[in-house]
Amino acid sequence: MPSWPEFARSATALPTCYRSDIVKRALAQEENAMTDDPHNMRRIQAGTPVVALNGEVLGTVREAHPHYLLVDQPEAHNDLDVPAHAVREVIGGRVQLSINRTALTEVDHEETVHHEHGDPASSGGC
Repeated sequence: MPSWPEFARSATALPTCYRSDIVKRALAQEENAMTDDPHNMRRIQAGTPVVALNGEVLGTVREAHPHYLLVDQPEAHNDLDVPAHAVREVIGGRVQLSINRTALTEVDHEETVHHEHGDPASSGGC
């Protein structure tokens, strides 16, 4: 008897109308696991509050990337770089971290903007 993933893949030969919901969900999960967003970070919306392990509100999500979040700190020039492994859960309309602020790295917002848009001045070249 084939394993579950093999069974699900073999079911793709069937017309869509004959596939069970369970098989469809298994295939979708397998496809999501193989994307360029392995931690499913892009599901986190900009503006979502980010809370440290100790309950401190660190700010709000500025940008979500496959391996990290940029968190806009209120009344601060620098953003916080939150690695994907530090996100414990997204629940109740907020991102709950498994670490505190002291374990995070601050990044200059202006440098981040230039880097994201390929500004040659930010890399010192051209």
